[in-house]
Amino acid sequence: MRFFTYETQLPDDVGFSLFLLILWGIYTFINVIRRRKGLLAWLAGILAFTAIAALWFSQRPAYRQRRISWAVAWLLCAMIVVEKVVLALTGHLNVYSLPFHLCELAPLLYLLFAWRHWDWLGQVLYTLCLPGAAAALLFPDWSAYPQWNFMNLNSFLVHGLLILFPILQLVEHTIRPRLGSLWKVWLFLAVLVPPMWLFNHAFGTNYLFLNAASPNSPLTWILGFTGPAWYLLGYALLGLAVMVVMLLPWVGRKE
Repeated sequence: MRFFTYETQLPDDVGFSLFLLILWGIYTFINVIRRRKGLLAWLAGILAFTAIAALWFSQRPAYRQRRISWAVAWLLCAMIVVEKVVLALTGHLNVYSLPFHLCELAPLLYLLFAWRHWDWLGQVLYTLCLPGAAAALLFPDWSAYPQWNFMNLNSFLVHGLLILFPILQLVEHTIRPRLGSLWKVWLFLAVLVPPMWLFNHAFGTNYLFLNAASPNSPLTWILGFTGPAWYLLGYALLGLAVMVVMLLPWVGRKE
């Protein structure tokens, strides 16, 4: 037992090598990058495309901006429909693959916003749909698919466009984030969450991740910390924190 043994009384060969520890750290980091290089490539591509598209969009006249917004919203809806058709044709469309997750409901909200620029809906798109899509890209639950699988490609493209649309609306000034309007987002959630929670319990599904955490996401940390009994409270507090962080840069800005 050398737990309390002081340095001068220890043999020369029992310590750890700092150099080897550094090499192990570098080796581990490289392995993580190698395993996640596909994800990193997608994230870099989506980030670059979004920045270029937003810059190009900002230089278009107002009527063209509206047409582009319509096109992106319709494209997203079409991509979700195609995904469900593929699932149906391959025999995988069931109660667990309905378009009830936030990122599959969002295209309909985008289409509605392209038609009517309601303030409450703009707040929902910015503080809920935008960070939700970003979180899905950072912690994808479709990582089991090969790189060149339809579900993998479609999922990355859909979530990339889900991020692009609200950013284009920020450029067009049709979305004006305000901390004082956060209650509108929570009112929307108060309408959406209860029926979805009941549906999950009735059919054993997990839409909006209300009943269980999404694998390899911060929700697993919340679940591990709170336990199942307080999971929804932890989920709500995390969501509130993200929304506040999203809105803080806009505090004090003039309309």
